[in-house]
Amino acid sequence: MTIVSNILDNVESLIAWISSHALGADLPSYCQLETAIGLDPDDQRAKQMAAMDPKGARPYILITRQCAMLTVFELTGSMDVVGDAEFEQITDDLRRAMTSYFQKAGHSVEISFERDPDMIRSKVKNLMQPAYDTCDRVGLDLKDMLDDRCDRVAALCSHESCYVMLYTHLSSMAPDELKREMETHKLRIKENKVQPMLEAQSVTAILKGLLHRHETFVDAIERDFLHAKLHVERLSTHEAARAIRQSYDRRRTDHKWKPVLPGDKFTPRNFRNGSASGYYLPKLQEQMCSGKMYTDGDFAYINGEYHGSAYMEVGPQEIHDFMMLFNRVGKDIPWRIKFAIEPGGLEANKFKNVMVSVIGFLGNTNKAIKRSFDAIEQARQNNECIVTVRITASTWGPDKKTCEDRLSALVSAMQGWGVAQISTDTGDPIQGLASTIPGFSDKSIAPKLIPPLSDIVRLLPIQRAASPWYAGGSILLRTLDGKVYPFQPNSSLQTAWIDLIWAIMGSGKSVWLNTLNLGAILSPGLRRLPLITIIDVGVSSSGLIELLQNALPADRKHEAIYIRLRNNAEFAINPFDTLPGCRYPTEMDREYLVSLLTALATPVGKKEPYSNAPELAGMLVDEVYQKYGSAGSEKRYEPTIDTEVDAALETMGFSHDEYTTWWNVTDALTVAGRTREARLAQRFAVPVLSDVIEALGAESVRSIFSPKEDSKAKVENGMDLLDAMQMVITTALRDFPIIASHTRFELSDQSRVVALDLEEVTRGSGETGERRAEIMYVFARQIAARQYYLPEDISELAPSIYHEAHKQKYEDIKDEMKAMCMDELHRTAGKKSIRRLLSLDRREGRKHGIRVSLASQFMGDFETDGESITESAFSVYIMNAGSQKSRKEAKDMFGLSDSAIAALQRDVRGAGKFLAWHQTKTGVVTQVLHNAPGAIELWAFSTTAKDVGLRRRLYRRMPPALARKILAKEFPSGSAAQYMEARQAEQGAKDDDNIIDTVANELIVKYHLDTQSERAA
Repeated sequence: MTIVSNILDNVESLIAWISSHALGADLPSYCQLETAIGLDPDDQRAKQMAAMDPKGARPYILITRQCAMLTVFELTGSMDVVGDAEFEQITDDLRRAMTSYFQKAGHSVEISFERDPDMIRSKVKNLMQPAYDTCDRVGLDLKDMLDDRCDRVAALCSHESCYVMLYTHLSSMAPDELKREMETHKLRIKENKVQPMLEAQSVTAILKGLLHRHETFVDAIERDFLHAKLHVERLSTHEAARAIRQSYDRRRTDHKWKPVLPGDKFTPRNFRNGSASGYYLPKLQEQMCSGKMYTDGDFAYINGEYHGSAYMEVGPQEIHDFMMLFNRVGKDIPWRIKFAIEPGGLEANKFKNVMVSVIGFLGNTNKAIKRSFDAIEQARQNNECIVTVRITASTWGPDKKTCEDRLSALVSAMQGWGVAQISTDTGDPIQGLASTIPGFSDKSIAPKLIPPLSDIVRLLPIQRAASPWYAGGSILLRTLDGKVYPFQPNSSLQTAWIDLIWAIMGSGKSVWLNTLNLGAILSPGLRRLPLITIIDVGVSSSGLIELLQNALPADRKHEAIYIRLRNNAEFAINPFDTLPGCRYPTEMDREYLVSLLTALATPVGKKEPYSNAPELAGMLVDEVYQKYGSAGSEKRYEPTIDTEVDAALETMGFSHDEYTTWWNVTDALTVAGRTREARLAQRFAVPVLSDVIEALGAESVRSIFSPKEDSKAKVENGMDLLDAMQMVITTALRDFPIIASHTRFELSDQSRVVALDLEEVTRGSGETGERRAEIMYVFARQIAARQYYLPEDISELAPSIYHEAHKQKYEDIKDEMKAMCMDELHRTAGKKSIRRLLSLDRREGRKHGIRVSLASQFMGDFETDGESITESAFSVYIMNAGSQKSRKEAKDMFGLSDSAIAALQRDVRGAGKFLAWHQTKTGVVTQVLHNAPGAIELWAFSTTAKDVGLRRRLYRRMPPALARKILAKEFPSGSAAQYMEARQAEQGAKDDDNIIDTVANELIVKYHLDTQSERAA
């Protein structure tokens, strides 16, 4: 090493020592934050922000002591699966975007990433708090379920945060411009007689000449990050200050803490020295730093935690991405790393560059240094942007020894990150800590490294998975490498809510469907259960219903109901029923009836209905309602048909004769306030399926389809269309008693979450079974749709006495959260009637607040009949890797990247893992996620016969939450089926009930013994 090099190095060391020891002694003195720019809600700028930001107008600019402006973004991560190609694209996008701002002085950027496994439990609780609050409002006792989900996620994840700090400095202004700005600023201070306030936030630190530059810079960088498919959220000044403080004082910084800033209400203080400072906002540095702080050797102690810091002294010899460092550090160590990037890489070291060029002939070492500078200069001439960067890192722990061990592990991980030289010689531990805190200080212990910007962007934390619902959601998922992924169904972040789920058996589809619906039930702000109808083939949804029933108070259990439909008169629901008082169907009800009749008119084994059958069906529906809704042809009242109606009429003193119609009775009961009896009477006023046969002979129908003997509409087998329709309706009256008569099965108006099990009504294989399935799906879908698609006005459908009640019903339901979920969609393949209705639901559902969830086993099930269901999807969950063909179809349909397809094939294996694709207002999100319910949740949703039997026996003998706790403790896998089968085989028992009773009794006895032992201890 030459003498000159030694001199230069010693000078640099001296400067570093002086700066670290002389520029500050305690944490507040290092805090650069001075104040913030408030926001007047009447200001035009505020109004523009309110129109663009769903959260409204919020101040977002902090001011430093050097009069720089600072805005903080939270970078939640990448919205896409990041493979090699995506990484290259993101880094290239960021390089090009940032280059324009780093060509000259004026702007700087800090990026900070933090991971803390110790904070995850409190963070998860905060994320789920809205769900807890919803349980309290709705009256659901599900605390054990939510606690279980939180515990499960906390055990598998670590808290992560990443912040991007954007600065605009005074150097962004030309010298003459800055001079004029300062003169104007001084004049304003003098004119307004602003007094110096040394103990308060400065009112003179805000230079308006910087504002436009900063806003332009912030808006541009935000667009650039979004263009690179990086999800960023602009933080308000209060959120930014809280995030900064939580970085180093997490124990004393509540998630609701916020400093007093311009525009906030505050209580003035009275200083003993009479200073005017007490009448203005307290110093921001003092608000940010409070409590017990001191140094202990090389470590800083702050409010119960020791902090150790390190910095990169020499940059890496090899450039590796951030994930290499992330994986080297591991999941057990809390840590933070900060990159402080500024322009002027060569200019900042101009002196040393010149000196090395002069003395290069003195030694090989300096020649090597000169060649390094030559390489950088050559890169700059090739339009490479050369910047300066300071890289600092820190870790912390409850005691000095733990912190020291963690710091050693962090330094080792950083050293192996491309062979870098890392130092912990901070000189001042407080400044060392301050250097690592995002947005906190403009002083740093780290030297300025001079890399090309293209190298720096490759080191940044840009590959973590982003959730647009990062602020919280009622469903907590996780990435496969341990990041929490909140999700909220029916969220305003999506324009519509159409879910497609495909998964083979055993991949967790049923659990995910139940999780989705429970997530909707626990949505923030709800005050009662949402309206959800689940159409399933089997008992998969019964676990959710049973969970809700046991979580609701005794007088509200009817709000969740599971119905196993049977094709008999006991379950009859007349498809021609109308809304209260309506003589005619709504537009949506008419669509349903046309689809139902079209389904009946589809020959067995055929996908297409009879030619012209849909047109005929429409005319028949209109004709039959016209007849029985018109005066003179209404159905006549018949006493003794319904004893409840007769009794009500007798109580009212209602007189009737042979001309009294059922509509007369319905209207009279409605006027008398006997709404239940009116609803019963209306069942006999409306048409039934058999009435359609009579409508076939109407002149208006025959004039179109059978005007002459030689010009009748025919079907494929040569039969007259009208005769063929009469035949299929007659057959349906025999084969489908569930739709063949007046309504007998009454679904309570108070029921909110309804599961319809179609297993018994869709049984049968072959072509006949497929036809039965089609009709039953159409029928079940209408049960949900009838109460979802209410028209705003029924003045043309019903007399005026019904208008006010309908208006109240409409207002009550129009803003309700609704969902229609249909499993086993492959059963509807090739069935145009049900597919037509589902198409209507996807198009119209958004306007009525309806989430449509469709599930099946293969992607091809969504692409039948020439109709592309997938094109209307807003959320897609692929729960099995599938074949190469299906993966290609998914790639083409949803624009999935090669990396996403590779992740699907590699990672989506095993229950609960899936590739999620979401269309949101901020862009398309594609991630591989894991739904990992805990034992309590698995027991709550289990539909295995033996598990259900065991669960119900315990529910009957103790509170459901306690029963689930016992089951989860004894059988953490979420099932006792194998255990009971083994016991059954061991004992030679043949009766399932006996072994279930035995196990239930044993669990209860064991619980009581354990409880007694715990009390005795």
